[in-house]
Amino acid sequence: MSLGIYVVKHNRGDIREDGKVFFKYQKGCKNGERWVTQEQFCKYKKQANQYGTLKYHENKETWKARHKIWRSKNLESARERSRKWSKENSEKIKKTSKEWRKCNKHIINFHSNKRRKTLQNACLMLHKDQENIIKTIYETSSRICKCTNIPHHVDHIIPLSKGGFHVHTNLQILPATINRRKGNKMTNEFVK
Repeated sequence: MSLGIYVVKHNRGDIREDGKVFFKYQKGCKNGERWVTQEQFCKYKKQANQYGTLKYHENKETWKARHKIWRSKNLESARERSRKWSKENSEKIKKTSKEWRKCNKHIINFHSNKRRKTLQNACLMLHKDQENIIKTIYETSSRICKCTNIPHHVDHIIPLSKGGFHVHTNLQILPATINRRKGNKMTNEFVK
């Protein structure tokens, strides 16, 4: 790979035998490569992060718009990057979500109460046979989870928030990842 007049041989953070760390390609340096000590590298990296954070906050809306455009053009790549990051940082995600739940119980309660009320309003008077079918759908979902080791959810085809009912004809079993992406969209609005 070429970077202007330089041939890229090193990545930032590579360490030589003498303990120096590669920082960047720069004119005026031997071979166009700038090698620094560990302390200098940490200092420069911290300064670069602070500068990047400052620039991000100054141009936050522009960066968000660029990211949104990039994501819409590279949706599968973005999803793959997100999955990879989530897999590599599962402990971090668990820790932060646990802390968030601890600090935001009121939000969790609000949404669970809202969901319960929506479900109550969405339940029609069902015959025992229809209730048994719904129970069977949920049991089937849990059996699929156990057999495949892939989490599955029972999803409302027409979401409750859009006037759907909690009846057996409005239920389907989906893999959890797809159901989360679908959210409260109608089936025809949702692109897999």
